[in-house]
Amino acid sequence: MNAGEILTIRAPAASKTNHKATFFWGCLGAAMPPLLTAYKAVDAGRFVPHTAIYYPFVLVWVLVSGFVSIACRPDSEWQAMWVGASVPALIASMIAAPLVR
Repeated sequence: MNAGEILTIRAPAASKTNHKATFFWGCLGAAMPPLLTAYKAVDAGRFVPHTAIYYPFVLVWVLVSGFVSIACRPDSEWQAMWVGASVPALIASMIAAPLVR
């Protein structure tokens, strides 16, 4: 191994899925918890939130999760769904965390 090989900067490996598919799977992962919550509420006969504020926020979370899933470059569809499902929790924990100085 020569010095040129050691100093070569390589780009990260490309994701096996394309950006549209990664965005879709990330969005699906983010949409599953609210959909399952609504399904369980309807199944139990409880009230499902039908407010004008709830659905736009869910839509924003889903779209942000799709973009974050693209940024994380997952290797499979399952990883893209996992990233999408975890983005709302990650953002909420960053907002709730105290600032360290």
